[in-house]
Amino acid sequence: MINPILYSNTTYFARRRIARGKGGAWWHPPAYRLLVDDLARFENAQESARAALNARSNASTVFLIGSWIMVFGLAAYGYYVIRYIA
Repeated sequence: MINPILYSNTTYFARRRIARGKGGAWWHPPAYRLLVDDLARFENAQESARAALNARSNASTVFLIGSWIMVFGLAAYGYYVIRYIA
């Protein structure tokens, strides 16, 4: 069973590397390197990766940034509550 969220995120970052003309690096996990190498082996891989990244909506990017701000804000608030109130 494949985790669709993990696969989506991994594919997004693999396409970003391919669009920039990079391959898998030695510090990446073997499965990620294989995915990058597999996606990059086609002759029009860079153009295809750029098109896939451009097709992604800006709403998802705004949602991800907003989620990170909310997560870090709640973590800071939790630290404040534990440190000074509790």
